[in-house]
Amino acid sequence: MIAQDRETAEAIFRDKVVFAYDHLPEELRERFPLAKASTKELLFGHNNSSIRVATSVRGGTIHRLHVSDFGKICAKFPAKANEVVTGSIPAVPLSGILVIESTTEGWEGEFYDMCQRAQALVAGKAKLTASQYRFHSYAWWQDPAYSMDTASIDAQ
Repeated sequence: MIAQDRETAEAIFRDKVVFAYDHLPEELRERFPLAKASTKELLFGHNNSSIRVATSVRGGTIHRLHVSDFGKICAKFPAKANEVVTGSIPAVPLSGILVIESTTEGWEGEFYDMCQRAQALVAGKAKLTASQYRFHSYAWWQDPAYSMDTASIDAQ
């Protein structure tokens, strides 16, 4: 996983990755034991795979990559965004999985450009290749949990 800064990376690792592993059923943790656990990485003993959260990843083959809040990375840290585009994303093979999620953070930058290219492919009804982005947008306000019954609003 890639986050915009070290503090966010540490929080995601602690609050999402380690928390999730620690709360797996015991039989799953026994089946997928840790060979090493640090503040930056969980290394699995059964197949030597790992999960980590960083601000950039380069080198090796990354079979599953999640880039969190890429719009913010592009807006605040353009050099870091370039590192992700030139180093991290190409490390994911066509058989891998790449997820890039974010809010846009404006009308410019690499994330905005990626979204524009992906939307153009959808609009053109093109048959996508394995290396082309699939665009999906889900606004927070589309989640029914973020709405309320208007009958309960006092119109004073």
